[in-house]
Amino acid sequence: MNESLSGSSIGKMPGANLTPSAAQLRDIEHMRQAMAVGQSFVDPASVAAPIPDVVAKKYPEYTPIIWRLVSGNMSPEAQAIEYDKLVRDAVATGKDVSKIDYPIGKNARTSDQAKSIEAMYEIIQQPNDPTGFSGTLLRQFPASLKEGETRELLVALRDTEFRPNELGGNANQDVSGADQSRATCSCAGSTSAPSPRPAATTAQATTNATCAQLERRFDSRAA
Repeated sequence: MNESLSGSSIGKMPGANLTPSAAQLRDIEHMRQAMAVGQSFVDPASVAAPIPDVVAKKYPEYTPIIWRLVSGNMSPEAQAIEYDKLVRDAVATGKDVSKIDYPIGKNARTSDQAKSIEAMYEIIQQPNDPTGFSGTLLRQFPASLKEGETRELLVALRDTEFRPNELGGNANQDVSGADQSRATCSCAGSTSAPSPRPAATTAQATTNATCAQLERRFDSRAA
């Protein structure tokens, strides 16, 4: 075995014996939390969608924001389509429809996590634009701060939705729009477009404009 790959050598690598501090662990958890919220459908249109009756009866304490966070990266349209399919399959096979769980996506928050996020942060989302771009800002409520803490601003961007549009997803806009344009956006103020394909020029311009709009909106809300 090559000495550089031996267990004893790995143990001597810089940082191999270091453990994260409490502050670092907190920052990592906050980043994971922001990413999970960014994947959730917390845009105004989705939040305005009524909570399904089967969910509202089982969890009467759910607010629209909590329901969206518990649903993870699955849109209300996709959930409804998938639930209808589950019901049809259950009826066809003679199963008890009342025992069907309403479908949720990945990165879903637990009820307690969702309630904590709603209590701690104001959630501001830029809705999906024509290219599929979507950004979320979490701004900590002053009342949730402990003595000596500074107010947090967390930004998360949604990744590609591969679910087909006819199944409640956004693949047409994301795969053919945001991904094809290959735009990069920094909420610190810089926008670049590394060699977009000619066919994606319109999508690229739209994405760049949306990035600038998002930055202005975040700046004004954070002030």
